[in-house]
Amino acid sequence: MSASKREKKILCVCGAGFATSTMIAEVLSDALSKRGITNVKIIKTRIDRIADIDISDIDLIVSGNPVPSSISRGVPVFRSISFFTGIGIEKDVEKIIEILGLHPKK
Repeated sequence: MSASKREKKILCVCGAGFATSTMIAEVLSDALSKRGITNVKIIKTRIDRIADIDISDIDLIVSGNPVPSSISRGVPVFRSISFFTGIGIEKDVEKIIEILGLHPKK
């Protein structure tokens, strides 16, 4: 399976691992689905738990808060508040699609 066809994994994080990460995950999942992008797995957790999990197969971390590079360990981090304000969300979703090389199904 080529890299562009394999399932991409996005880690949505916030301080507590509940409300904000859930909101980011749901809004992002819906936005990708509306674009026909279904080869994405979204995982939620707290920022402080990133250091304790294997992130070797995570393609992107999405957060409203800063994520220290010592915790993200080389995984790209996309930081945005648009997922809970709604302002600029379309632009941010397009950036995420570009970062991950995702293309809608035809």
